[in-house]
Amino acid sequence: MISTISNQGKLETINQYKLIKIIGQGSFAKVYLAKDSTNGERRAIKMLDKKLSGWKLLGKTTALDAATKETAIMKKLKHPNVGKSNQW
Repeated sequence: MISTISNQGKLETINQYKLIKIIGQGSFAKVYLAKDSTNGERRAIKMLDKKLSGWKLLGKTTALDAATKETAIMKKLKHPNVGKSNQW
């Protein structure tokens, strides 16, 4: 993963995606609106806070476990509003 950070310490890009703004957030992750610099398409990118990934949710499940399960479910979806990625 290649990223750039502004002089103010704000994350600006991840790989070919320019982060535009936060469009949602929860206890363990933030969702950014991003623009793909290769084709101009907009995407939602969910980023898990690595420092919180080991926190326990309900029972024995950690935030990282929940994110891994969510990714597996998203990979199985076939819908025009759910993008596919070779990086999953």
